Amino acid sequence: MVKDVYLIGFHDGIYVERSGDVRIENATVVGSRYGVHIMFSKSVAITDVSASHNYVGIAVMYSQDALVENSTLVANVDWSEGYGLFIADVANGTFIHNISIGNVHGIYILVMDANETSITVAGNLVKGNYIGLTYRGISSPGVRIVDNVFAGNSIPALYVDVFLRGGELNAEIRGNEWQGHASTSPYVYRSAFAEVLVRSDLLLAPISASPARFLVDSFGVGNVAFIDPSPRPYGSPPLGVEMAAALAMALVWLAARRRL
Repeated sequence: MVKDVYLIGFHDGIYVERSGDVRIENATVVGSRYGVHIMFSKSVAITDVSASHNYVGIAVMYSQDALVENSTLVANVDWSEGYGLFIADVANGTFIHNISIGNVHGIYILVMDANETSITVAGNLVKGNYIGLTYRGISSPGVRIVDNVFAGNSIPALYVDVFLRGGELNAEIRGNEWQGHASTSPYVYRSAFAEVLVRSDLLLAPISASPARFLVDSFGVGNVAFIDPSPRPYGSPPLGVEMAAALAMALVWLAARRRL
């Protein structure tokens, strides 16, 4: 159990590997590489975490029976990358009622083992990120992305097919709100540029690590990968949600100032 802690300036604020019955509650992590970093663990519950100005806010990777809820992930940016919520090959994972604001990737999903992956991403507010939702790897029907709000992200959603199969993203994506999208049926983009990088990382490494990559990637966004069949009409998030996010950011800033 990790509870009621404030951490600033660490390599990983909270790091857990190969453990069971993990509980992390009411933790604040600022200015670190990872805010919360979970690897190869089982029965994990992360609630009420605030992670800001890290490289990654919360990462749950190669784990089983994981819950992340009611957490706030703000401005996790490290030069040309940065992740609010990072999910990699999780079996029976639930990620609900979180707020991800001002990161490079609001929610990032990596799937390399489609048979083992089963996650639900629901009821989250994903706002003002460079890419709201990034899905990279193998298409998996075990991924559910439902009833979230994607608002004011430069690219609403992006799919990177690492094996260049060219098919649609075989995941359940429905009932989300997509603010600012031109289509009545919002869709997930496929990034042609990012897929080329998969096969030529060494050759294009300087580009992939550069802020210019975002400009190139924007122009490289290609065909439609998936259409949300039942999008909800966008409405402004409840005032309480906006105020809570603003208050959390203010408290983190004040706490950081006091410790300097």
